[in-house]
Amino acid sequence: MSIAIDISSGVECNRQRAAYQQKFYPIDPGLWRCVTTTTSSNKGKLLEVAVYLALRQQGHEPCYWREGGEVDFVIGQGTSVRPIQVTWDAPANRHEDALEAFYSRFPHAEEAVIITRHNFEQIHDL
Repeated sequence: MSIAIDISSGVECNRQRAAYQQKFYPIDPGLWRCVTTTTSSNKGKLLEVAVYLALRQQGHEPCYWREGGEVDFVIGQGTSVRPIQVTWDAPANRHEDALEAFYSRFPHAEEAVIITRHNFEQIHDL
């Protein structure tokens, strides 16, 4: 049994990408604290883990996108893709810059979703 799930980079979710381009999420948000070396509380990362797990429960196979910034998750396939940014509070400039770069590469993508601690329930509408 695995305690972490890998997530690949790129909209195509090519599972053959190099390991350095993969991110790993624990199968339970509580495990995050067990495997991190930081002593500070990273609520944003815990929220990102919860969003990832919620997307998986809904049948999505989320990827992430990194080019001129990072979009936390991309769901969908082909021309019907949707970027999702996760942040504990309001989006920072880096979130918006990453979305701008994403839309310059994928101009026909669906409207982005920004998930925060205040609207986490919105994840169930995707």
